[in-house]
Amino acid sequence: SGTRRIIASLWNVLDDSTSKLFMSFYEEREIICDDRKALRSSILKLLENSNFYVYHWAPFQLYGD
Repeated sequence: SGTRRIIASLWNVLDDSTSKLFMSFYEEREIICDDRKALRSSILKLLENSNFYVYHWAPFQLYGD
């Protein structure tokens, strides 16, 4: 209650990749000030690392306005 947006996972995720994704997300959010664009930018940064695959970023969905 009281939240305008939420990022949720559609399946269980690994701690390492999730932590990297969200550390990047909060850094990007400070710069971009738009949750959708920050999440997209963070996913693209995660993809630059060849150790992370679609499984690591695909489950995350942004819900809300």
